[in-house]
Parts: sequence; C-alpha cells; structure tokens
Amino acid sequence: MSSYFEPSDFLKQGVDVPDAAFVGEPIVVANEFTAVALQKVAMRQGERVLLKVMPDGSSLLLDAMQLEAITRLRPEDFSRLLARNLGVE
Repeated sequence: MSSYFEPSDFLKQGVDVPDAAFVGEPIVVANEFTAVALQKVAMRQGERVLLKVMPDGSSLLLDAMQLEAITRLRPEDFSRLLARNLGVE
C-alpha cells in the first residue's frame, strides 16, 4: 500500500489538530483487509497518537490514558467490538 502515497501527507489530510506538531515518521500497520497509519502528535495538552484508517480516511486521536485502557481489554472484548462495527451482531 505504501507504494502509491506518502503516509505523512495522508495523515495530515483532513485532520484538524490546531497547534499540533507531527513527531517522527509515521508507522503503517496493514493486512489484506485494511491499513492504519499511526503517528505521534505533540499538542498543547500533551502527546497523542493519531490513528488514521487508510482506505476511508477516518481518524482518531488517543492520549496515554486511552491507550492504557486499550491494553486492559481482553481478546473477547475486541471480538465484540469488531462484530458490532462490522454489523455482525
């Protein structure tokens, strides 16, 4: 996927984060179903991680507490989340 776009440019498109500075290079995690770009963002309120889905451009900023909460989820929590988001429930 990374052969036809520059992830850092893609991350900045359509993301409204005033006074933010993108830190370092983006990371792309992909499989046969999707690709997500991640980048650290320094903001006035502290650091965040920007996640942006490459096929549709949806994005989300997460702070350290939100990321920590994700680490406490169990595999079955992710299964329910995926089922709900994909309309399987």
